[in-house]
Amino acid sequence: MESAKDEDNRQTPKVCVECGSTTTSMEKTEWGIYPHWYGTFERPVCKKCYVRNKWQEKHVPKDVKCDRCGKETSTISKYGTPIWVRDKKKKDVYYCKGCFVIVRDTGQNRPQEARKNIGIGIHKALDKGIIFGRTKYTLEESVFDTITEKPAYWMGILMSDGNISSGKTGNPRIALTLAKVDYLHLVKLREFLKCTNPIKPKKKNYQGIIIIQYYLRFSSKHIAEILISHGIVPRKSLIARAIGLENNRHFWRGVFDGDGYFKNKDGKDADKMILTGSNGLCAQFEEYIKKNVPDAKVRIKRIREYSKLYISSDTARAVAKLLYSDCKIALSRRLVKARRMFGWWE
Repeated sequence: MESAKDEDNRQTPKVCVECGSTTTSMEKTEWGIYPHWYGTFERPVCKKCYVRNKWQEKHVPKDVKCDRCGKETSTISKYGTPIWVRDKKKKDVYYCKGCFVIVRDTGQNRPQEARKNIGIGIHKALDKGIIFGRTKYTLEESVFDTITEKPAYWMGILMSDGNISSGKTGNPRIALTLAKVDYLHLVKLREFLKCTNPIKPKKKNYQGIIIIQYYLRFSSKHIAEILISHGIVPRKSLIARAIGLENNRHFWRGVFDGDGYFKNKDGKDADKMILTGSNGLCAQFEEYIKKNVPDAKVRIKRIREYSKLYISSDTARAVAKLLYSDCKIALSRRLVKARRMFGWWE
């Protein structure tokens, strides 16, 4: 018969000495399903803690050294265990984490001095402007060398809706993002560049509404240098200013296609044209309008670090005709409203 002490011990709930849990895994026997505790009667351990304590003995190798550098210590993980990587092709061969990364990325073992020389060579090449990376897509880099109608127009739309950034390899990346309805306009840009880059969709969250946009991104150091020389610089939203294109109507048509807005008269409101941009760019557009449209009435409203340029009535119709008459390239929905505007005027 059980003593009173044994009866009390059997009925007293066990508590894991590692985590304080009062439950453990259940074990099914021929007599029923019972909780299975590890450790001793005085120091019970639940199954989770038991497995956690034993996994190192099973998975972490002992008394090994790196086959490449010969070190007997390796990088320590956040769990306090050394990180060893086993060679899949050789038996009982291990690498420390640093050597494994080198072997994985280079495919061969190199001495320390050779790795140092490679790093120095890469930095010198980047300083000289050499671009690394595989050429996956192609394009015609000379399309912006001569400023005619199409190059000037695409510079304008890149000024408003484009951006230039630099990748990890030092290769400048140029991108143009437009609304979903303007997808075919990106096709025209791709044809102009003669490039094989794909046009990809992306989602934008605007005030809780998901908007689908499309973008074309390509890389070219030569084209980036030309764009920068004309004022299309990285992070240009609030500092954009045209350089050498201030009097080019095709450039301003591209700018307006990107950040402009037409409002045709409807019996209540007159014809309107509105351009949103940096303070400097709006001031340049105002100067261009006054130089080419007699008695032009232009109003600029500054909103913090950017501006809105407003023109209406006769001035709007004159500017629409100036920018969009006899043009070979323009955003379709802008062109329709512009022709409707200056067509009524005539």
